Amino acid sequence: MSKARGELWARGYLLNFLAQAHWLRDDRRRAEMLAREAAAGNHALGNRSGIAIARETLAWMAAESGQHERTAFLLGAAERVRDESSLTLIELYRPQHSGQSRLRSEGVARKHLTPRSSGAGR
Repeated sequence: MSKARGELWARGYLLNFLAQAHWLRDDRRRAEMLAREAAAGNHALGNRSGIAIARETLAWMAAESGQHERTAFLLGAAERVRDESSLTLIELYRPQHSGQSRLRSEGVARKHLTPRSSGAGR
């Protein structure tokens, strides 16, 4: 119904929840497609909170898929959106942001990525 009416705000959040549910059911392809659609809709609307949440969901998926650079990029992008807009997370999203999924995603990315040389000493 929301798609037919062009509604994006609620749709973005609902797609994000559906993406997480599909991921947990091992329907990885559908899950990532839904998360990307959620991110795109939130971007089109300019919903910074929705963009950050969708990026964190995509980062979680990337971490579990072994895409470590993508994980780091998405987590950094989500954090930047929050910092630039001084967003405060509503209670509903705090577990995702500070919970086990995010910590695990960050840990996986840190473990597999090495700091790039800054060129110092050359």
